[in-house]
Amino acid sequence: MYNEIKHIYPGIKDSEFSLQDDGDGIYIKEWTYSQPQPTVEQIEEVRPVILKRQLVTQIDDAVASIYLRFTRFESEYELRESQAQAYKNAGYTGTTPEQVMAFANPAGMDYESATNLILNQAAQLRTALAQLGVQRMRKYEILNAATAAAVHAKYTEISAAIKAIGDSLA
Repeated sequence: MYNEIKHIYPGIKDSEFSLQDDGDGIYIKEWTYSQPQPTVEQIEEVRPVILKRQLVTQIDDAVASIYLRFTRFESEYELRESQAQAYKNAGYTGTTPEQVMAFANPAGMDYESATNLILNQAAQLRTALAQLGVQRMRKYEILNAATAAAVHAKYTEISAAIKAIGDSLA
């Protein structure tokens, strides 16, 4: 009920109302705000809006947590990919780039195989990150859903797709 009251009266301070639950459900115990207490109908009316916002936030957070796994070393990945692409473009000849060696040597791989793996992984990562963006934008399907069942169905579908993409990057 707290979130519903804050939604109905965005300017209300926590000190201007208190909630209590004696085991039969939450109710407004004290109200000193200048506006009338919200009615049960008002509270019920805003619940779907708040639920949709919460689920959209959860989708954004799930995608952000996956992005963070990769963006913290993004410049390193981009440098490694750039050097690997240059090495491949040169026909795997000449001086092996530092980033290719840094990957290949500890992995016990030859430089050509390491180069190809670096480039394949970079392409897979870009594709997955693009798909995460697509799934994140599907949050608007939740915001536009007409029923609680549709809201939950869309959220479940989108969350499962996000999880599958994240798992594919593990």
